[in-house]
Amino acid sequence: MDLTRQRMWVQIGARVVFGPVPVRTGRRGHVTRDGLWHVYLRSRDQWSRPYDVAMPYSQFFSAGRRSTASTASRWTPRPARTGV
Repeated sequence: MDLTRQRMWVQIGARVVFGPVPVRTGRRGHVTRDGLWHVYLRSRDQWSRPYDVAMPYSQFFSAGRRSTASTASRWTPRPARTGV
C-alpha cells in the first residue's frame, strides 16, 4: 500500500498479481498502518453489523486490519476513511 499516492497492490511472494488500484485510507486521527500484512480470510459478501452496510470483496488481515471494496465512484486521492 502506498499511503502517499493512495494506491494498493496485491502480491504473492515478490510477484504483483493485482493492481495498482486506488484506495482511501485513514484520515488524520484514524491512521492506516503500513507494513506487510497477510490475508487470513476473504469474503465476497461481507456485511458490517455496526454500520449496517455491505462490504463486498473484504480481505481480513492479521491484527484486525481489513480491506473492503466499494461500488461508489466517489474516489478522491486523499485519506478519508477510518483507517481500520
